[in-house]
Amino acid sequence: MVRDAGLLDKLLTMTEVDLIFTRVKTSSSQRRIAYAQFLEALGHVAVRKAQPAAVVVDKLVSAGGPQFYGTIAEANKFHDDKSLYTGMHAPEEDREE
Repeated sequence: MVRDAGLLDKLLTMTEVDLIFTRVKTSSSQRRIAYAQFLEALGHVAVRKAQPAAVVVDKLVSAGGPQFYGTIAEANKFHDDKSLYTGMHAPEEDREE
């Protein structure tokens, strides 16, 4: 979330964000935090960046949500063209028996 909002820099690294998350969660096995803990974490982020909390919140809100980065596979004739399949995967009419 902080990466998508552009909050990471020399003052706030991903390691520091992980430490803030660890600091605000209530138990060591917890993987999610409640809204109140999230607000507390935003306060820690604001202190670390030496900015008012409102500025950090505005950056998060203006980011619009998570960004998804993925790759799109290129065409592969051996996968996409079923006429090139061999063995038991070949179409029934093309099999040699």
